[in-house]
Amino acid sequence: MGDHIRNILIRALLAELEMTPQARRMDALKEAVIEAGGRCDLPSDAPGAYNPALLSVQVFGIYAMAETLDELARNWMRAARNMLEAADNAPNEAA
Repeated sequence: MGDHIRNILIRALLAELEMTPQARRMDALKEAVIEAGGRCDLPSDAPGAYNPALLSVQVFGIYAMAETLDELARNWMRAARNMLEAADNAPNEAA
């Protein structure tokens, strides 16, 4: 996948997450991981089954980690914004 297409997908997911209530953001992010073939290390829905010390999610090449699910969604969104800002400010190689 080219950088331009990936950035479009990141922008779309970021816009979706910004419009999603905080309580549902992790669900939306998990759906994106499944659809895009990302990775996540999250607690099991079954109580006591699996609870990692550090949570992480990676989708569209954007990786974030946190101690809580609320922080994880916010951290992924922050990392996505930072990456998009860097991409927007990068010199154009075609010029």
